[in-house]
Amino acid sequence: MLAINEKTVGAGYQTLQIQLLVWLFMMRIVMVIASAASYFINEAMAKAKYQNASHMDFEKPSPRWCFITSGVSIVLTYITSALLIPDLNGDTSMWWKLSTIITCGTLAGAIIPELVKVFTSTNSKHVREVVTSSEQGGASLNILSGLVAGNFSAYWLGVAIVMLMGAAYYISNMFQ
Repeated sequence: MLAINEKTVGAGYQTLQIQLLVWLFMMRIVMVIASAASYFINEAMAKAKYQNASHMDFEKPSPRWCFITSGVSIVLTYITSALLIPDLNGDTSMWWKLSTIITCGTLAGAIIPELVKVFTSTNSKHVREVVTSSEQGGASLNILSGLVAGNFSAYWLGVAIVMLMGAAYYISNMFQ
């Protein structure tokens, strides 16, 4: 029979808490660094592309920055986790599980603005439909057209959020 010592369990639990707190704060620092680095990468790319251009689509650089930041953040999340918590309380798979859960949130930060842009961009088919209904119909048609586009937007945002939360939930249940 294995005797469990309260001091040993308490010390192990405290070590686990400290490791997770350090990891959590390091993830936030990594995200800030990734965002700053991605800003400068995107700025250089935008300058190279638009510096001598006669026309610039102002909607292009921002989503690109978001995707660059997300990609860099995801890569750095896995690298940092593998370095900081390769063995967490005897579990050598916890680092990638936690990184994958964070990745679901990072992906939400990249996907949701793109879904919003589909319904709000000046180049969007949905926006053009609302403009057409405003020009050709009365106030009620304009309102209904806007409500349909808004509800459709909310539906796809909800689907994306539920899918990402479901993936994170699935991964979190792998801990048990």
